[in-house]
Amino acid sequence: MHAAPHHIKEQDLYDIVLKDIREWASMALADEQAVLDRVMEQQHLNSTVDYGLIEGKKRTIGKRLEEIEKVISKLYEDYAHGRLAGTSIDNLMSKYQREQEELKKQLSALREQSAEHDSTEQNAEKWISLLSNII
Repeated sequence: MHAAPHHIKEQDLYDIVLKDIREWASMALADEQAVLDRVMEQQHLNSTVDYGLIEGKKRTIGKRLEEIEKVISKLYEDYAHGRLAGTSIDNLMSKYQREQEELKKQLSALREQSAEHDSTEQNAEKWISLLSNII
């Protein structure tokens, strides 16, 4: 026994999609912020990334990078004043520079994730604006 092929008429599909677009456009006209919130909430549900956590990590890394810069400056100052031997500064500088490079890589990756989130929000705002212009 063969399953009957399913067909949908082009006009029926067109009508279904147009109805959905009109519903979203009506919601956008009624309350753009609510629609934006709903779109971003749906995006958040579909994402495995916690953007609040990303922002916190970015701040933490930024603070640590500032601390490392201060430590490196202090090391050079101590070396320049003869309070630190050449071999000591070499070992310490190597350690701090490795940490600094690793943190910069992490920060770059976090910034990319934030940019994706910002792009999604901007695209949602553009989409809402387009919907508002349909009606």
